[in-house]
Amino acid sequence: MKIIRSTFKNAYDFSLATMSMASQKVNGLQKFVVVQDFHASPDAVFEELSDPARMSLWAGIKLARIKAGQDPAKPNSTGSLRSVKVGPTSFVEEITSYDPPRGYTYTITEGSPMKDYTGRVEVAPRGSGCTVRWSVSFKSRIPLAGPVLVNATRLGFAKGLKKLSKRMAG
Repeated sequence: MKIIRSTFKNAYDFSLATMSMASQKVNGLQKFVVVQDFHASPDAVFEELSDPARMSLWAGIKLARIKAGQDPAKPNSTGSLRSVKVGPTSFVEEITSYDPPRGYTYTITEGSPMKDYTGRVEVAPRGSGCTVRWSVSFKSRIPLAGPVLVNATRLGFAKGLKKLSKRMAG
């Protein structure tokens, strides 16, 4: 599996490296991983990565919580649903595991050109900051569209995480 480590010096290097990385396809599943270092605490980064309203500020897409999770004190926890709007496409994600500040897992439950989608966001301490590892696997509902969906999704995640890292660094 190819991993993008988003530590590029300029947009040209970023675009070139992102677009040249191939995804892995195993048993019909498209898979990729995006990794980004942060100069912020795991707790602070996890809050940005798990709150749909905050994610809308840096991810380049619109997210909103449509149902709170099972834990009333943690509305973005396991069982919560969030709507996601990417261009003309809208879909619903469900949080399936929630372990602050280490990470969470989610699936797409409806409305996407991707099926059997699972995303895992992991936050690991690193020195005075942390590293985020966002892994995704899915099958395309549209024949031959898997690589296009991988590249678009991977690029979006890499750009969003880079933007968030810069924003949190000051």
